Amino acid sequence: MAPKSYNRILDEHLHNLITQGNHEAYLRLTKRYRKYFQGLTCEMLEKYPSSGVSYQEVMAICSQVFPKIVRKYDSQRLSSFFVFWRETTEKAIVDYFIENSYLANAAVFRGFVCFDEEMDERKFASDRLAEFNEHHINEKRIEELKKLMCSNQKLFKHQEFAMMTLMLEGYDLNDLEHSGMMSRSSLYLTFSSACEKLKKLIKDMKK
Repeated sequence: MAPKSYNRILDEHLHNLITQGNHEAYLRLTKRYRKYFQGLTCEMLEKYPSSGVSYQEVMAICSQVFPKIVRKYDSQRLSSFFVFWRETTEKAIVDYFIENSYLANAAVFRGFVCFDEEMDERKFASDRLAEFNEHHINEKRIEELKKLMCSNQKLFKHQEFAMMTLMLEGYDLNDLEHSGMMSRSSLYLTFSSACEKLKKLIKDMKK
C-alpha cells in the first residue's frame, strides 16, 4: 500500500479531532477546503457552460454540503476524505444544475435557444420554451426545431439527437433517467451539448 500523503494525513487528523468535538479543527478543515471549493466550482461551470447557474450558487452548494460530508466520513471504511468530499460534492452540484437549469420539474432548460433577434441574449427560447406542457408550449416553434434538427442531424451525436427529440416531444429528465438511457450527469452533459449545437444552428440560420 502506498504511503499516505501529507494532505491526506492532515485531513484525517483534523477529522479525528472534529469527531472529538474540536470546533477549531472544523474551522481549520473548512478553511483548508475553501480552495478546493473554488477549484471544483470553476471546473463544473466550465464542464456545464449552459447551466445558467452562477459561481456564487455553486460555491454555496459546496459550503452547504460540507458539514454533512464531515459527519458521514468514516476513515475506516471510506477512501480518503478528499475523494469522498469531491464525489459527494460533485453529485450535489450536478443535482442542483439539473433541478435549477430546468423549470417545471426539470422540463425546460434555461440555457436553451433564443428565437427573436431583438430579445436580450440572456433570455431564452419562447419564454424559456415555457414548459413542455400542451397548455403553454408553442407547437409551431417545436416543430420548427424538430425540422431544423432533422435537416442537420449529422451535426449531432446519436445520443444528443435522440435525447433532444424526446425532450421536444415532452419527456423530462426524470423520464429519461428512469429509462436507463444514461446516468443523470451524462444526461445533463449530453443535453447541454445538444442545446449549444442547436443554438448555434439558429444563429447561423439568421445570418
